[in-house]
Amino acid sequence: MNISLLLATLIIISSMHWVDSLLCYSCSDLKSNEECFNTTICPDGEACYGRADGFLTSEVKHTTGCTKELKPQRRNDSLGYSFCAKTCRDNLCNLHSCQLLDNSTKPPRCLACDSVDSPSLCKKVVQCNSNEVCFSERVFTFHNAVYRFGCVKEKDCSAQPVNMAAILGKRADEKSCSVCCKTEHCNINACSNYPVGQMFPLSPISSGICTDSDAALCSTFGRLRADACKEQIVLNRCPSSCGVCAHIVWSQWSPWGSCSASCGLGTRTRSRTCHRRFNFVGTCAGPSTSSSTCQGHNCPVNGGWCVETRQDCHHVYSSYMECTNHRDVTTCSCPAPQNGGLPCKE
Repeated sequence: MNISLLLATLIIISSMHWVDSLLCYSCSDLKSNEECFNTTICPDGEACYGRADGFLTSEVKHTTGCTKELKPQRRNDSLGYSFCAKTCRDNLCNLHSCQLLDNSTKPPRCLACDSVDSPSLCKKVVQCNSNEVCFSERVFTFHNAVYRFGCVKEKDCSAQPVNMAAILGKRADEKSCSVCCKTEHCNINACSNYPVGQMFPLSPISSGICTDSDAALCSTFGRLRADACKEQIVLNRCPSSCGVCAHIVWSQWSPWGSCSASCGLGTRTRSRTCHRRFNFVGTCAGPSTSSSTCQGHNCPVNGGWCVETRQDCHHVYSSYMECTNHRDVTTCSCPAPQNGGLPCKE
């Protein structure tokens, strides 16, 4: 997408009103709730529920979703019977409702969204890999709060927990936040004064200092649309304005490669790698390779024949010289062999 097209796109702004309601798992007839990754925002006033149905075939199937009833409707027909039905009133609380197996040794499930205006707008849930935990981040892009969620390697998190209320204070929603947590769905409220479980600072992989490639253009992006940083071209050009400096860094330059010329002038190159903690952070600004001139070994010079005219000269007196006996002499000096070059051929 070129700059002109992007600027035109950013002008089209739409606004929506969102109601904070419960986020619940919503799946039907699964062998286990662990297979469910679909979520839904319930209508205002509804609760999450989970139900387990037993069948004549000895199968057990699980259903989750939203309900208005204090006691969710049970199944009771010729094919099956609901032996468990529970409601709960917390975000994603129905994952383990009526669940027979305990999979608490699994890595946590986490919310996973690249850039949303509120935690309540993030509906995607992912299962973290081994040695990963949840992360939550609130940054200010073009002076507007943006939330990011997902999984991160546990080694990227500080070992010392933090008191979020003490750090954020009463005006928590006006401060940046970047933390890890280690329990199921813990990142949904991580950057608030009321997180679930312990919070650990997410360590930056760089100094956290970087600059926009074009400050004026980035400012224009921000004026046109508050969520301009969702566009890849904006992320690449405006890492500081988009709040991704802590998650992106160049590696050290590699050693210079060998000279392209075995002798005489040549070029040599070196490279560096852009380390990105998350896919959403764009690319590092600047080139990934550089080159410079280099000097190889002195090249061999083969000898060449030439004819020189020589003569014998002597001073008749101090200001006068007389030369006689003119003769031509053939020599291997045009040029003379150098740096292992071949002598003149006879």
